[in-house]
Amino acid sequence: MGIGLLLLRLALASWAMDPEPPYGVLLLAPGGEKMRKESAAAAQALGPGVPAATVHGTADTAELQAAVDKLAAGRARKVVVVPLMLSSSFEPLEWAKASLGLKGARSAGDCKGASCGAAAVRTGVPLSVVPALDDHPFAVQILLERLKAVSRDSSRESVVLVGFAPAQDRGRKAVERSVKAAAHAIRKNTAFKAVRSAVLRERGAPAEKARAAGALREAVGRATSDGKVLVVAYVLAWEGEEDAVARALKGLSYVWDPRPFLPHPLVDSWVKESAGMGARMEDMRRFAAADPRRLDGLKSLLRRDAGAAAPPPQTPGGGPACGAAEACAPR
Repeated sequence: MGIGLLLLRLALASWAMDPEPPYGVLLLAPGGEKMRKESAAAAQALGPGVPAATVHGTADTAELQAAVDKLAAGRARKVVVVPLMLSSSFEPLEWAKASLGLKGARSAGDCKGASCGAAAVRTGVPLSVVPALDDHPFAVQILLERLKAVSRDSSRESVVLVGFAPAQDRGRKAVERSVKAAAHAIRKNTAFKAVRSAVLRERGAPAEKARAAGALREAVGRATSDGKVLVVAYVLAWEGEEDAVARALKGLSYVWDPRPFLPHPLVDSWVKESAGMGARMEDMRRFAAADPRRLDGLKSLLRRDAGAAAPPPQTPGGGPACGAAEACAPR
């Protein structure tokens, strides 16, 4: 066997034993102890062949840079940003997209977070971002499972989905849109008498919290006059808000299913499906930095060329050109 063929086989064997992963996953998740636990489980569900890093809450550029660097150090050829969130309009996701320098991110003038206005994350690895859970069929299926567990006769029952909004108005509106979209999907796929939505506010001004609780109480009270009411949580993971529904609906008759989306195998499947979809998407960086590995290769070529003798200048006819101090002999 020739030495060249032997080296080729050794190289192929080395690549097969330690191939570069086609992509790594950057999970963006809300903060909180339970979300940290659930996001870690979601990252593990990706499998050992997919490197993952997680950033919680409203991340600053330094945290995002560290996460992207970790994935690049794991030799991922692309980084897919997967927002483990209920809405693609959440402000932490918008801030992260701006800090990552992704196309379509809100301008710094629209941003109010710690990461806004900061220099974008620098990396030579392509980046893409996929939508959040939103009204994905898996999310709707989880809610339908919850309803099936507490329903006895859907034709005589009404449903109220309850979400929880952050203090910011933009975040509240994003949650409201997501809950309404989920209610619409349930309405289309079931025979319930009515499907309504409401959003509580556990943070913010007392008047705003009282107004949101009053709206939920009104929705459930109106449905109660029509028959049995099923109240289902539209929450990714509980972080201390579990008693808010009971306080708001004290004295009313209803059936309450408090189970959040996490943990659920369909969420793990959604993370894997979304990561695979993002791996096939184009690079979404506004200004793609050069890959350091390519730069190193280019520098090596330049050093090699600089050490080689320069070829003689050519005439338009292809022959060597005459020097300035020499006479050209006629051909």
